Amino acid sequence: MQPFNPDDWMDVVALAILAAFSFAGVVAPVLINNHRRYAKTLGDIKEQVANSHDTNLRDDIDDLAQTVREGFVEIRKDISGLREELRTERIERIEGDKLRVVYNAGG
Repeated sequence: MQPFNPDDWMDVVALAILAAFSFAGVVAPVLINNHRRYAKTLGDIKEQVANSHDTNLRDDIDDLAQTVREGFVEIRKDISGLREELRTERIERIEGDKLRVVYNAGG
C-alpha cells in the first residue's frame, strides 16, 4: 500500500477536505454537548433570577440595601442613646457616692 503523496493542488485540496471532515466529526459532538449544557445552565439561572418577578432584580437589591443602611442608622442612634444613658447613670452614681462619703464623714 502506497502512502498518499499529493503531486498537484487538487490532491492537496482533497487532503484538506478529508482533514476538515475528520476534524468536524470530532469537534461537532463536543460543541453540541457544550451548547446543550450551557443552554440548560442559562435556563436554570434565568428561572432563578426572573422567576415571576414583576420588578427588576437589581432594583429590588438596591431597595433592600437602602433599607438595611437605614436600619443600621437607627441601631446606631439607639446604641448612642444607651451609651448616653449609661454615662448619665455613671455620673449620678459618682455624685451619689461623693454625697454618701461626705454624709458619713460628717455624721
